[in-house]
Amino acid sequence: KPRVFRRGLLVRFGFSGESLLAFRSLLKALHGNFLKGGYSENSLPLTFDWNGLAMRFMDGNRYKLADVVVSRSDMDFFDLGSLSAKMRSLGLPVTVHVQAGELLYALAEADKYSKAEFEFKIVHKSHSEIREVERRKPERCPKCGLDTAYNQLLPHQRGKRGNRYKCKCGWRGKVRRWKRKERVWINELDTEQSEAVVYVDVGGSKDKFTLKLLDENVEEIPIPKLEFKAVAKVDLGKFVAKLERLKQKAETVTIEATETGLTLTGKGETVKAEVKVERGSDMLLDIDTFRDVKSSFKAEELIKILPKIGDIATLHLAQDMPIKTEI
Repeated sequence: KPRVFRRGLLVRFGFSGESLLAFRSLLKALHGNFLKGGYSENSLPLTFDWNGLAMRFMDGNRYKLADVVVSRSDMDFFDLGSLSAKMRSLGLPVTVHVQAGELLYALAEADKYSKAEFEFKIVHKSHSEIREVERRKPERCPKCGLDTAYNQLLPHQRGKRGNRYKCKCGWRGKVRRWKRKERVWINELDTEQSEAVVYVDVGGSKDKFTLKLLDENVEEIPIPKLEFKAVAKVDLGKFVAKLERLKQKAETVTIEATETGLTLTGKGETVKAEVKVERGSDMLLDIDTFRDVKSSFKAEELIKILPKIGDIATLHLAQDMPIKTEI
C-alpha cells in the first residue's frame, strides 16, 4: 500500500465596497455566460499563486475561453500560508473548484457598505506509483499551443504509422506517440479537510458560509497564439446595445475593422442591418489597424464575452479568427 503524504495551503483574501460589488458582478457573468448549460454546470476553477487569483476555463461547448486575473492589488488583502506546522505547504500555483452558485449565494446581500473575507483551506493527499503513460512529441501544437492529444484526422487518415496530425487551429504535422512506465505522483483533494469559508459583514450582521471544495480534474488550457491586426476601444454599454439590437434579427454578426472605424452587419431572413461606427464617436473611442479585417461571430456568444462589468471594452481582431475582449 503506497505511503500517503498530506500537504496543505491556507489562502485568505478580502474585498469591500465597490470592489466587492465588482467581484460579485464578475462571478455572475462567468456563472451565467460560461458555466451554465455546460458539462461543468456549476464548477468554477480558482487558481492561486503569489500574484493573486486567476480563473481560466472554457465553456461547456468549448467555444469561449475566460482568462481572468484578479491581482492582489485589486483586493483589500491577500495572504498565503501553511495550515499547520506538521503539514508541508503545497507548491504554487494551486487550483481548486468551488460551486459558483453557492459562492454567489454567500454574496447575495452584499452592498457598497459591505465587506467580505474568503478563507480557503486546501489539503492534498499525494502518493507515488508506477504507471504506463503516453508520451508525445511535440506535446503541444507549435501554432496555437493546444495539447496534441486531440487529433482532428480520422484513424484511416493518419498514415501507416498513425502519426499524421491535424490540430483544431488547422496546423498539420507529425506527432510521434509512445508508451512507457514511469513513477508518477498522484495528487488528490482531501475533501474532508478542505473547505472554503466566506465571512460577510452586511446590514449590521456578520454572516458565515462554509462551502465544500469539489474534487475535479484540473484542465490545463493554453492561450491561443493569435496575431491580431486591429485593436478597437469601445464604450461597452453602447456597443452591447447595438449587438443586442442586431441579435433580434440575425444569429450572426460580422465585424469589419478599417482605419476609419467599425462596421457591424447582421442579416436575417427578410432584413439586413448595417451599423457604421466612426473613429472618435461616443461609441468608438479609438481604433488602430495594421490591415483591414473582417470576422463573423454568433451574436449571442459575442454578447456573452462582453459582460457589463466595466465602462470600456477593447476588441482584438484578425481576419476570420477568434476575437479577444478585455474589459
